[in-house]
Amino acid sequence: MRCSPERERSGRRSGLTTRSRSGCVGRSAYLDSVGLHDGHNGSFTLLDFPYASDPRVLYIEHAEGSTHIEDPARVKSATLTFKHLSKLALTPGQSAELIERLAAER
Repeated sequence: MRCSPERERSGRRSGLTTRSRSGCVGRSAYLDSVGLHDGHNGSFTLLDFPYASDPRVLYIEHAEGSTHIEDPARVKSATLTFKHLSKLALTPGQSAELIERLAAER
C-alpha cells in the first residue's frame, strides 16, 4: 500500500481503526471459523516504496530484532501468502467493526 506522508501521519494520530481506513495501513481480522491458516506462522509486512525502481521488501520482526528480505523469490512467496490470507479475511469494514467492538468490550 502506498500513501502520502501527510495521509500516513493523519492516520497515525487517529488510532488503529482510523489508520486502517486511511489506506496507509491494512488490518485484517479473521473469524475463528476460518481455522488454521498461514497467518499462524507469524506476522510479516510487505513494504512498497514510492518509486517503481525500489523493490518490494519483506520485513519480519522477531525476538532478536528484525529482518529485511529483498530476495525476489522470498518476497513473491510472502506476497502469495498475503493474497491467500486476504481471501480468508473479513472485509476492511468488517475488520474495523470487529476490532472496535472487541476494544469496546475491554
